[in-house]
Amino acid sequence: MDTEPVASKPKPGSTRAPHAGVDVRASRVYLFSRRPVLGVVRRTLSIGVLVAVDVLGLALGVYVALVLRTVLYGDTLTWALLWRLERD
Repeated sequence: MDTEPVASKPKPGSTRAPHAGVDVRASRVYLFSRRPVLGVVRRTLSIGVLVAVDVLGLALGVYVALVLRTVLYGDTLTWALLWRLERD
């Protein structure tokens, strides 16, 4: 009776010898194959977008705070409020 696993038998017409003790269903992840590279690119873009949204939110929050301060003190409201330099 044959005791070898079925997966280790060569296919008819195949020139490659089977590897003893290696499961043919197991896949090896190569560093530069498509799936890991796409994962790294997707993760990098995700981090970049989150950083950009955070910076935009902080800038808008500072601008809204300056607008509210200007309105409460009764000064004139200008769009260049962030870039205006005043000297005492």
